[in-house]
Amino acid sequence: MSNLIEVPKMIITPAEYASAKAKMDRMAAVVNNKGVLGMPDNVRMILASFIGGGHVIASGVPGTGKTIMMRTITQCVSAVFGRVTCVADARPSDLIGSPIYNRATMTFDNVYGPAVMTKGKYNNFLLADEMNRTPAKTQASLLELLEERQVTMNGETILMKLLFGFATINPVEEGGTGVYPLSEALIDRFACKLIFDYVSQKDARRVLRLLADCKFDQVSLITPVMELAEFAEICQLGLQVAANANDGTIAYINNIVEATRPRRSVTEGRKGRKSEKPNPYFAEVHGANAKKLSDAIQFGASLRAEEWLLRVAAGLAVLDGTGQITTDHIQEAAFPVLRGRIIRTGGGYQEFTNDDIIDMVLDNVSPDRL
Repeated sequence: MSNLIEVPKMIITPAEYASAKAKMDRMAAVVNNKGVLGMPDNVRMILASFIGGGHVIASGVPGTGKTIMMRTITQCVSAVFGRVTCVADARPSDLIGSPIYNRATMTFDNVYGPAVMTKGKYNNFLLADEMNRTPAKTQASLLELLEERQVTMNGETILMKLLFGFATINPVEEGGTGVYPLSEALIDRFACKLIFDYVSQKDARRVLRLLADCKFDQVSLITPVMELAEFAEICQLGLQVAANANDGTIAYINNIVEATRPRRSVTEGRKGRKSEKPNPYFAEVHGANAKKLSDAIQFGASLRAEEWLLRVAAGLAVLDGTGQITTDHIQEAAFPVLRGRIIRTGGGYQEFTNDDIIDMVLDNVSPDRL
C-alpha cells in the first residue's frame, strides 16, 4: 500500500468546504470548456483522485483529449507539466535520468529525465503516454516515483510531494506485436482506471467549430484558477474527510471490496500449509450467483483498493462541498477504483467485464449492512 500520512481528526468549517468547492467548480469549468469537451464524468473523477492523493490510468483510443486535458489541469493551478512518451525502445534512464560523469570535477552529476524534471523544474503533474508500448523494465522504473513520490539516483533521494501521475494505455494495440501489458503491481499504483471513449456527435461538432475558429487548444492562454499551494490545501481537505469517515462508511467500503474476493487463503496444520477456501461472505452476499462469479474471478481487489475507495470518495465529497462521505460517493468511486484491480479467469473474460462484476457487487452489498 502507499505510505499513509497520519492525519489527526479535525473539524473543518462549512465555509472552508464551500471555498474549496467554489475553486474546484471553476477549475472543472475551465477543463470541461477549454480542455476537453463532453467528458465531465472523467474530469470529475480525475480531480477527485488527485484530491485524494492518487494517480490515474486511462484507457482509450488516441485523439480523445487526454493530453490537452492534463495540460489544462496543470495550467489551472500554475504547476509544472511533464510528459514522457513510452516507446518500445525506451530505457529507464530515458525517463528517470542517470548519473553523468563530469570531467571537470571528476564526479558523477545526477541528470534527471523528463519524468522528474521539465525545463529545470520538478514536475507536479506527469503524463506517461501509451505506457503499454514500453517494456516492463521501463514501466517498473516509474514505480518508486509514483508510489513513494520520490526518486533515488546515485545515493541521492529527491522528494516530490506534489506529484500527480496520469498514464494512458492504448487499447487498440494492447494485444498487438511489440506491446507490453502493464503488470498488476503497476496498475495497483494508480487510484483509478478510467475509460476514454468517443464524445457525442454534438460535442464533436463543438470541438470542430472551436478548431475552425482557432479558439481551441490554447492552453498557454488559460488564466490559472488558483496557485499550486491552494490546490495542495484542498488535497489536505481530502485527507481530513477520509480521516473523519465514520465506522459505517469504513464498513461499507470493506464489504464492497470483500465481495470481490471469492476465495481466501487459510493456514492449516502444524507446518502452516496454506490452502484456498471459499470465502463465506462472498457466498452469502451473492447467493445464487456466487458460483458463477467465483468461476469468473481469479483474484479479487486488494486492501489497497479499500484505501483508494475511501480516499477517492473523500475527494468526491470535497468536490461536492461536504465533509461527509456518502453512499453515492462510494458507489461513484467504486467503478474506476475497482476496475483495474479485479483479475478474471479465462472463462470470466468471456462471461463478464469488470464493470459487470462491480455492478453486481454494488447491487448485492447493502449500505446498511455493517
